[in-house]
Amino acid sequence: MTTTVDGSGPGTSAVEFRLLGPLEIVSRGRAIPVPPRKQRVLLAMLLLRADRVVPVRELGEKLWDQEAPADPRGAVQKYVMRLRRALACTGCVIRTEPEGYRLELRHGTLDVDRFGEAVERGTRAADAGDLEAASAQLAEALGLWRAVPPMSNVVSEALHRDETPRLVERYLQVVELRVDLDLRLGRHAQLCAELMGLTRDHPLRERFWVQRMRALYGAHRQGEALETYRIVTRMLAEDLGVDPGPELRAAHQQILTGVDQPAAPAAPGWAPAPAPRQLPMATNGVVGRTAEIAEVVDVLAAPPEAGAPRLVVLTGPAGTGKTTVAVQAAHRVAERFPDGQLFASLDGPGAPDVEAVLASFLRALGAPAGAVPAGRVDAAALFRSMTAGRRLLVVLDGAADAAVVRALLPGAPTCAVLATSRCEPADLLVSPGAHRVALGMLAPEEAHGVLRDIVGDRVRAEPDGVARLVEHTGGLPLALRRAAVALLTRPGLSIAAYLGELGADPASRTAP
Repeated sequence: MTTTVDGSGPGTSAVEFRLLGPLEIVSRGRAIPVPPRKQRVLLAMLLLRADRVVPVRELGEKLWDQEAPADPRGAVQKYVMRLRRALACTGCVIRTEPEGYRLELRHGTLDVDRFGEAVERGTRAADAGDLEAASAQLAEALGLWRAVPPMSNVVSEALHRDETPRLVERYLQVVELRVDLDLRLGRHAQLCAELMGLTRDHPLRERFWVQRMRALYGAHRQGEALETYRIVTRMLAEDLGVDPGPELRAAHQQILTGVDQPAAPAAPGWAPAPAPRQLPMATNGVVGRTAEIAEVVDVLAAPPEAGAPRLVVLTGPAGTGKTTVAVQAAHRVAERFPDGQLFASLDGPGAPDVEAVLASFLRALGAPAGAVPAGRVDAAALFRSMTAGRRLLVVLDGAADAAVVRALLPGAPTCAVLATSRCEPADLLVSPGAHRVALGMLAPEEAHGVLRDIVGDRVRAEPDGVARLVEHTGGLPLALRRAAVALLTRPGLSIAAYLGELGADPASRTAP
């Protein structure tokens, strides 16, 4: 049963929640006191996952970092009750769900959402060739950031480790895109001071150095542009022991040869696109699978080999947790693919065909809608061209056969592909760089962990019932979680009685 606490009522005013800077709550220009300490961490997590269920386990990790209690549900419930009282005047709704809590917000209430919407408007304007409008929209989006990094008054090492880098990276991508647009609009002189500050604050971000060189050159300060190249070259060598990347070298060569428009796009209307970040939220919906996740991560994180992108295929029947394992592994290696992560769900009702997925991927990489080929062969060829030289991770969930995966393979060994499939695509696994990871039923201790994570002490209280329930579900994570949630919503029902309702024979050894 779902429990609702709604603070709305007569006289409730519109409220704004702000995360892009210190955590703030504002109502009609008046600041509302922000709950202290752990309530502040809880609020930040619920806001970051607004309108989605945040599992109790994940909340516990962020509230207590590495020292979470063995069973955090009761402690989290206590903090949720306090937070509800503190937010009663805001009109927001916190719902209790079987696996955790969900915060409902009105549209436009959260600055993170408004930031994303403004960026989307700016990207559409750039695709349409309206660079002035695109720059203005991105400037509006960036204006919502009051400080970097965000949430500085929220004390949680785990939250800042897992959430802050994603937000800051998105912010920096939008800054890069807005600067690119302003360079194309000829605003070189106005950008010089801003880019000097950006290279000072983010010295290892080569894109800002490239833009600084181009701005100085376009402002007729060629000597300073060349000196900038010498500065960044020396810094990279001394700090990292590496040479400048290809974009820095290309900008340097353009300045030396006197190219008039070093920042000109390759084709009209092809605006620079921020790196796509399409991975679904990583959940805690899988217990165990430690070895399998580690195996996937090891393959994806390995140095690239010449000739073909790395390819991992997760196989197994329905209910074995292939999608959850894939998403968790992808999040763990995401930082190794700074040019973006693409995701497509290829099975289930309404799943797109390969041509639609290619079109979506191409648009995410910056191709205007009118430039996307209609046919699979041409679209796949353009996809390979646009991914050449990039470091991208492509996750394909529910691939029906090898042909689907082949059509969506990127064009560079610096990329990697993680696919899940119920079938065994043997002809795909003979490809260079391919690696198979098979998922089957959970080991008994892992299966008990799934149940313990949801129903807690009842696992210890009913060991025989737990063993029979694991047998009845075949040790499949999805079936176990469904059974555990059913037991959680009926606390007076024993596991033995629940199995009786299902018609499970206690002596049966046959999985359903």
